[in-house]
Amino acid sequence: MPQYIYDLADIAIEKNRGVLAVSVRDDSPLGRKLGKAPKPEENPKRRAFIAMLKARGIGFSLCEFRVNSGFGPYSGTLYIDVPYATEDPDYQLLSAALEHPDGTLKDPHVRFWVLSLSAARAAKEARTESARTGEYCPAETLLSLPFRLLGSVYLGC
Repeated sequence: MPQYIYDLADIAIEKNRGVLAVSVRDDSPLGRKLGKAPKPEENPKRRAFIAMLKARGIGFSLCEFRVNSGFGPYSGTLYIDVPYATEDPDYQLLSAALEHPDGTLKDPHVRFWVLSLSAARAAKEARTESARTGEYCPAETLLSLPFRLLGSVYLGC
């Protein structure tokens, strides 16, 4: 059954705050052997993470982060409906599940990141401009946005 995949920038603008996202890559031996990763819903680590979110009553939805207008294959990224606030109990739970006490990620196949409201607005503007002109936004546009990959890795900050 088709599912709607939300744009992370649109979510941040709607919520009027920075938003959290989690991506879980599959690095299974079969995936490496075949030269491709299985569908996101077949990824056991992603399924376990979703089960943890459901068990704790933490909201989430399918999402993507796109600078350019258009469609592509779904990467498996999840928007996590928890504010990026270190004092928030749900954020603390996510952080403890995904990061070591020093802030590094526990699993190298998991990406835990926050998209700031200013980056979301810039992405939306870039996407609108791309759609208006028909020109593809270069990768530098994405990398210049102020979003932060949690777990002691920073991009564009």
